Amino acid sequence: MNQSTRRRAAASSSTSNATLVRYLTEEQVTALIQCVGSHGRHRARDVALVTLMYQHGLRVSEAIGLQWSAIDLQAKTITLHRSKGGRPSVQPLYPSGVRALKALGAAKGGHVFLDHYGKPMHRNAVAMLLRRRGPQAGIGHVHPHQLRHACGYKLTNDGVDLRVVGDHLGHQSLQSTLRYTQVAPARHAGLFK
Repeated sequence: MNQSTRRRAAASSSTSNATLVRYLTEEQVTALIQCVGSHGRHRARDVALVTLMYQHGLRVSEAIGLQWSAIDLQAKTITLHRSKGGRPSVQPLYPSGVRALKALGAAKGGHVFLDHYGKPMHRNAVAMLLRRRGPQAGIGHVHPHQLRHACGYKLTNDGVDLRVVGDHLGHQSLQSTLRYTQVAPARHAGLFK
């Protein structure tokens, strides 16, 4: 890992206590999406996978379990069935997500993310993809759950209400969402003159 990559990783790492999770910045996610879109034989799939995992804060199990029947490209919505007892929700598909899914080619049914045998992707394949492409994107080691955290931190840093962030991520408890407030010291700037 070069010095610039270490600096970016340190900047996107929270240091206030040992339980805080390293997250990816928007710029790092953009670099990762560009990287998966320019390497490998499943570029369209990989771009859609990383884009949706980030924009909707999907856990890897939610992403690999995603069915085409949960996606309405006409209405630009996605129905998410959260794991870990999370609340299901219907969310808008954002323009880059719609483009990525259209590039993937909507199927009539079945799983969205398939391996080269036409079977649903395995969680290890997602982890391997990110482990391989993270360093190529200049980020270093990337784990699938970092995309979920990147979503939460991005929304919180953008000032989105914590209840909305929690709902977007499918959290049952606001307590689960509070971790995303610990990384945004810049949000405190200018509170007092």
